[in-house]
Amino acid sequence: MRIYLAVALSLLVAGCIKKKPQGHITYEPLPEPPPQEIIIVKTDSSRIETKCFEYLNSTREFNRLDSIDRTYFRDYYFDTNTLNRVGAFEEGDYAGLWKYYNKKGDLIKEINYETGEKIICGNTPDPYDNDFLKIKATADSVLVCYFGSAFFHDHIQWNANQSHFISDNGSGTWFDVSQGRPFSFMLNYSILFDKQHTYATIQFTLDRFGRLSDITGFKSCEPDECRFALNFFQALALGRNNGLTLSRSSKYFFFLSWIKPSEKTEFLGDYELIIAELKDIVKGGPNESIENYDAVVINPWTGALIRTSEFQRFRYTHRFSSSLSALLEKKPVTRASLLSEFFPTRPF
Repeated sequence: MRIYLAVALSLLVAGCIKKKPQGHITYEPLPEPPPQEIIIVKTDSSRIETKCFEYLNSTREFNRLDSIDRTYFRDYYFDTNTLNRVGAFEEGDYAGLWKYYNKKGDLIKEINYETGEKIICGNTPDPYDNDFLKIKATADSVLVCYFGSAFFHDHIQWNANQSHFISDNGSGTWFDVSQGRPFSFMLNYSILFDKQHTYATIQFTLDRFGRLSDITGFKSCEPDECRFALNFFQALALGRNNGLTLSRSSKYFFFLSWIKPSEKTEFLGDYELIIAELKDIVKGGPNESIENYDAVVINPWTGALIRTSEFQRFRYTHRFSSSLSALLEKKPVTRASLLSEFFPTRPF
């Protein structure tokens, strides 16, 4: 088995597979049982909730700040009241440095969610750590193969919070301790246009032998050919030169969009840079409003204008809540497009 794994991984990295992978596996987190007791304390700057789980041997303290979406977290062993783990959440995700302790109070590991690094502070690694290290190295090598080494190091960032594994005994986020040997790994990466503009567009699955499936966000470049031809301010200038206002009071979206390949047998798409500026808001129905946007679509690799366009976003208001659609490009309605909407497999 070890020989086959090594050969499969090396073939994947060296061969730079170009055919579409098959298969699909869904990650479904297990629900957490309710706490037996909740204690709430309010301070001048935060709300502290303590949740007791005797059957999980856990007492969890959540210190939620009022000013920003950040929660400081401490987890104690219920039976000994000694610290188990400590860290922070931002917008619901693990953030920064997390530390883990045994019941004696010894530090056993640290996980840095900003760098994606895990440090074992003893001689006992978590089960299957080698599997995770090999898969992560393989995933990085796959992206270098398609995007080039310079672009990977400058513009691609791994998201540990959005990366998961599945084993015969359950599933979890990347740094959770697996209770069985994982057989599937879903990895998520962001493309950094610059430090302020990050888009989680790359996602794919590897099985334990390094076989790819469920790919989104891939583009094929010649070695070191992938590079952005313009920066944020140059893109705004191009938008202004093509009809957008983009003043300080403007409401606009600036984002990279992955364009899916036209053929279902392909998995290599491309990217467009989109700047969409709010034009007006109109009422669409009794509980619906429509936001209309003027937009420019730019080729990020050449800096050239691809087209000017219009986008829309739909807001639906319910009795106690509202929902908002994604930003969608308006396209001309033709007979073929209507038929393809209702009969997608019919050839035209």
